[in-house]
Amino acid sequence: MREAHDLLKARRYRDVLIRLREVDGASRSSIDAFEVEQLRASAANATGDLASAARAYETMLASPHLAPADRLPTMRALIGVHHQRHDHAQVIAWATRYLKEGGAEPQVGAWLAQAYFDSGDFANAARELQRGLLVAERSSQVPPEEQLLLLHRSYTQLGDASAVSWTLEKLLVHHPRKRYWSELLDRLENRIDIGHRLTLDVLRLRWLTGTMRAPGDYVEMGTQALQAGFPAEAVKVLEQGFASGALGKSAQGREHEALRAKALRQQDESRQTLARPDAAAAATAARDGIWLHNLGFAYVTQGDFAKGLALMEQGMRKGGMGEKPQDARLRLGIAYLLAGQKDKSIETLTNIGGVHGAADLGRIWSIYARTAGSSTNT
Repeated sequence: MREAHDLLKARRYRDVLIRLREVDGASRSSIDAFEVEQLRASAANATGDLASAARAYETMLASPHLAPADRLPTMRALIGVHHQRHDHAQVIAWATRYLKEGGAEPQVGAWLAQAYFDSGDFANAARELQRGLLVAERSSQVPPEEQLLLLHRSYTQLGDASAVSWTLEKLLVHHPRKRYWSELLDRLENRIDIGHRLTLDVLRLRWLTGTMRAPGDYVEMGTQALQAGFPAEAVKVLEQGFASGALGKSAQGREHEALRAKALRQQDESRQTLARPDAAAAATAARDGIWLHNLGFAYVTQGDFAKGLALMEQGMRKGGMGEKPQDARLRLGIAYLLAGQKDKSIETLTNIGGVHGAADLGRIWSIYARTAGSSTNT
């Protein structure tokens, strides 16, 4: 035994295994037998003899000589060996036992989720990944990106579109990337409760996150901004489309030029109108606050944030926002963000309330507000 210990200290792992095989079958006390398996587990692990390592760990776990404090670490080591062997059934069996006995190592939960996924049990994979995500967030830790991606794949396999979108939101909170924005916004546009009335707000988010699908999104956003009465916004979007090469170079180049010319003309007319001292008179006199709200947003798109936000807030206090007052609160939150008032924006966007497209879109806008500038180009 002393010789085996010396060989292990010298990192002569194969020699350790040879020496232990030579004494296998010899009569020895139970404590000596336990020590042999400890040495075998260490040496087998080091040489990649995973089958021998697994048997040694299992023998140790069955021994009365294993100290209670060493039980969970030994079990974790065994689960790691089975994970390397791709023995999903054994990973599931031992990891489940580990968790029942009070183990809390996040890596074990990750191995368990992977084993469930690779076994085709996507529901249990998602359950374990959800548990790991909850633990990480409660302890203010960043959940690993690969675990969130596995959760995304699990819900995709289960056909749960809502859960896939929820997972994409989590990916954007913790690991913002353009491709996650692109997929989430694609899914959002396909929802019935988003419809035409919120399409411009989705496109605004595409524009800010750099996920415009050229040239269609530039044309659509420019057109909708003009229809909504925000030509300054339309000009900014269209100019970026031309600068990036998305507009002006295809067979529709002349149409793109015509749209830009129209936007520039309407922008000039709008600036003249908004510069008049009585520009807000009609909106102030109107019974409903939506007129003040829309006028304020027009000022915001022109960069006059102080005047624009004041009018929008006045309109919100006045009330009368039509059938969808939550849409007005969403745009107020967007306006705060455009004005650089991040905290007010997040507060407004996260308190839209209700279960509908505007509330969900507001929450997604709030994610952008929190993470703006941190998204990677992938």
